[in-house]
Amino acid sequence: MTTAWDRETPVREAASAAQKRARVLVVDDDAGIRRALTRLLARDGLAVTCVATAAEALAAFADSAPDLVVLDLGLPDLAGTDVCERIRARMDGADTPIIVLTGRSDDDAIARAFEAGASDFASKAEPLAALVHRARFLLRARSQQAALRESEAQLRDAQQLAQLASWRYDLATRALGGGSELWHLLGTARGVIPRLSAGELEMLAERMRECLRTGRIAGGELRVLGDDGGERVLRYRMQLALDAHGDAVALEGVVQDISAWRRSEARAEFLAEHDGVTGLPNRTGLLREFARLAAPASESSLAVPASLGVISLGLGGFSRVAETLGRDATDELLREAARRLSAIADGAFVAHASEAQFALLVPGVSSAEALLACAERALATLDAPIRVANHELLVAATAGAALFPRDGDDASAVLRSADRALAQARLGGPRAQTHSAATSEAALRRFKLAGRLRSAIAGGELRLLYQPKIALGSNEISGFEGLVRWQEPELGLLAPGEFIPIAEESGLIGELSDWVLREACRQMVAWRNEGLGDVPVAVNLSAQQFRRVGVAARVAEILRETGA
Repeated sequence: MTTAWDRETPVREAASAAQKRARVLVVDDDAGIRRALTRLLARDGLAVTCVATAAEALAAFADSAPDLVVLDLGLPDLAGTDVCERIRARMDGADTPIIVLTGRSDDDAIARAFEAGASDFASKAEPLAALVHRARFLLRARSQQAALRESEAQLRDAQQLAQLASWRYDLATRALGGGSELWHLLGTARGVIPRLSAGELEMLAERMRECLRTGRIAGGELRVLGDDGGERVLRYRMQLALDAHGDAVALEGVVQDISAWRRSEARAEFLAEHDGVTGLPNRTGLLREFARLAAPASESSLAVPASLGVISLGLGGFSRVAETLGRDATDELLREAARRLSAIADGAFVAHASEAQFALLVPGVSSAEALLACAERALATLDAPIRVANHELLVAATAGAALFPRDGDDASAVLRSADRALAQARLGGPRAQTHSAATSEAALRRFKLAGRLRSAIAGGELRLLYQPKIALGSNEISGFEGLVRWQEPELGLLAPGEFIPIAEESGLIGELSDWVLREACRQMVAWRNEGLGDVPVAVNLSAQQFRRVGVAARVAEILRETGA
């Protein structure tokens, strides 16, 4: 029985492929970046190999072709662009995603890297956690490309293996004749013509009249239903059959079942614009729908583009679920979030825009208030616990909203504005926020701080202030709490709320906390040497550090190092 193509099939296949542990090759001469990326990528379930030079990179790629490469453009022995070209020249490197990484803003270098075959670009000024999200998406895209190639191969096989049958339609008796292979292909008993819709029947009759009228070969495609209820797509060709006197006595030709071919085409088209885990449109599908919805109502160049709202929805705690329960759990979490958002869409277009982020396109909305109301409804549907792997998870979702054309003149600009509003919502305040000049300024400030934090830690820009603890009974100082501040040269003294989240996202929280511990211990030793005795000092550690092995050993090591 021939069945219709099931859109869930590629979703299941891609989800299964995503479960396999992917291998990542990190190429960077900065040991700190290698350690940070190894920690972040391994925490995401990826197998990581790190090397420091181009020669080591090419040797590692030859030994075991990785699934993704993170490549520093500024290597000591060979330009990163040359490494990129050499990987692309290999048969096993033609399709490998390559993220190029640079520490400076050099548009020409980035352009050369893309010409050499780079798949994506990341700046060391950005939080390294953002690079991990790009890596996840490129790996998923590669998995879907493999599914597409498999689909194309199935398409070729379908062409080769599809059965062909010959047929003959007698003009005098109006009887259809053919061998057993014809009736097997049609899915009906011998002599029984399969069911056709009125439109399909009229189309077939018109082709027959055309062939009889012109004497030329005619043909087309038909969708028919066999006795088993299965739909078949048939491609047919016909020509006149003449008797000895040159009179037309029959129409005869061949018919081919191309159902598998058409299903493979539909499957390939679906995978190109949809996410394999959720079945929702991916970023490509999102951009296509944005262009359609934002197009002016008329073809006139003076026509005003249609109003359109964009909502970016971020799922909080996604990485923690991945660390604790694994990728199967995060996939199930995404599928349930997608189901809930689709259920309340009410005319909005729902897409899975990136790893832990969804997007809603809301047509016809023209005010920020109306768009915020839509965002609040979307957040409310995600508030109920989501049951995954016998656990009930609470998703701390946030939303950023932007309006087209107010907040950008094309899809990329408006989506970027919505993402900036989302980033601001994640920092605190209302869970749903709209884009404004303030959110843009905050996003730019955050980007600048992320780029400078590493050098600030190493360059002595951090300060540790000491807040006294007072014993209420005696009104005496019983100790101090060490509070870190950043003396940023241009922005002044920054509170921890501005840079601690950046340190956590970028993997720098360990280095920052080590500095705080070391500085507090040195001060304690200095006070002791001044005759003040052992003064207790409390410091804060990030919750991230308590999820890692060895935090107690690291504290003990700093105590020994400083003599505290």
